[in-house]
Amino acid sequence: MRNTWGVRASTCSCPQASPPDPWTISGPRRKVTWHTEALVDLVERTAPAELVEEIDPAALEDADLLDVIRETRPDLLRRSVRKAFIKKLDEALSDDGHLTDHSTGEVVKVADVDHTPVTGAFTFTPGDRAEEAVLEAWHRGELAGVASPLVPQIERTPEPAPTDEPTGTLPPGGQS
Repeated sequence: MRNTWGVRASTCSCPQASPPDPWTISGPRRKVTWHTEALVDLVERTAPAELVEEIDPAALEDADLLDVIRETRPDLLRRSVRKAFIKKLDEALSDDGHLTDHSTGEVVKVADVDHTPVTGAFTFTPGDRAEEAVLEAWHRGELAGVASPLVPQIERTPEPAPTDEPTGTLPPGGQS
């Protein structure tokens, strides 16, 4: 709808909603992939105070380095459980956050589990032709029964009036 009719935002009338809920159709997003080495070189020359030094996480797999840290700066070490193992433990976690210590049989509280009520909120990842398919179904009237509680109040953006004026520019040496 954004590309076809110029609709950027609207409201939907729902019997239970007062006032109508606004919705927005997102425009194109900008995705940046930084070239880290070139960026660091540039910032080193132009704004060196903005550089930070970080330890490569792979260095923390080095047993010798960990021994040095344990001996000289044990305050820098924190213990945690690997995320993959936490996922595995989650399958055995009780609804009230307990796990069983199989070495002793003791039941230990290791988490708080929040049971949130169903709100109707959802996310949607469209397929390749999703927008086109929905618009086609809408125009054919196939969504009338499904979408009747949600009637968008769409105002089309008028098409620009045709003109005989050229809209582009010719490259140098170009002919009209």
